[in-house]
Amino acid sequence: MKHPKEKKAEVQRTPILVTSLQEIGKWEFLAIEDDEIVDTIRKGIFDDDALTRIYHGTIRIGVDMKKIRKKNIVYNEKDDILTVNMPEVELLNKKFIDEANTDSYIEDGKWSEQARKELLHKAEQKMLNRCMTPANIKNAEQNGKAAAQQLFKSLGYDNVEVSFAQRES
Repeated sequence: MKHPKEKKAEVQRTPILVTSLQEIGKWEFLAIEDDEIVDTIRKGIFDDDALTRIYHGTIRIGVDMKKIRKKNIVYNEKDDILTVNMPEVELLNKKFIDEANTDSYIEDGKWSEQARKELLHKAEQKMLNRCMTPANIKNAEQNGKAAAQQLFKSLGYDNVEVSFAQRES
């Protein structure tokens, strides 16, 4: 007697995958170390006061996986393709300057805490302008695409297409 071929029941893994990915938190695809020299001068009656500091920081670019939703991961059974739309690539660490590793190069005169904060803010802006470039964003996306494809392939999906949401300007 011939037995009909049993169909394998496919378990829908997408909700479990989304939950697991959300638990990853922030997924870093590119880290850029940067040093910035920032200074300020305060004009005085007899002489000028100067404050020059060297700031060290690491810009981390990647995605916040808590932003991924079930609709962002779609498996097309017919074509055997898993399509993943990742959240936008963004700056992961808002405090990227290592203040404990900041060097005072020149410090003439007395400087208020507010003046130091303004100098720190100036250094942050310089680092962001230098590091959060379209080329670095694209590099992070390429790294992220490769990492995500590898992750999903290790979970049993052979054909994985990964894209990223567009960054808001």
